[in-house]
Amino acid sequence: MREVRLKSIHESWKNLSSAEKQVYIQLAEDDKARYYSEIKSWEEQMVEVGREDLLRRKVKPQSKSTEEY
Repeated sequence: MREVRLKSIHESWKNLSSAEKQVYIQLAEDDKARYYSEIKSWEEQMVEVGREDLLRRKVKPQSKSTEEY
């Protein structure tokens, strides 16, 4: 049942025009920027209270060329 639903969603996405997809792509980019901003703020707070052990490992951000929508 789940697989059928995913296929339906995939087909719907494929049938959207580039302009229609751009709305969702922009929302995703905005969410990603907000996420990284919130994580940075949280990590700064953890450093202030001496909880560096809770910080995530530093990872390289994914390049645009490897992201696919």
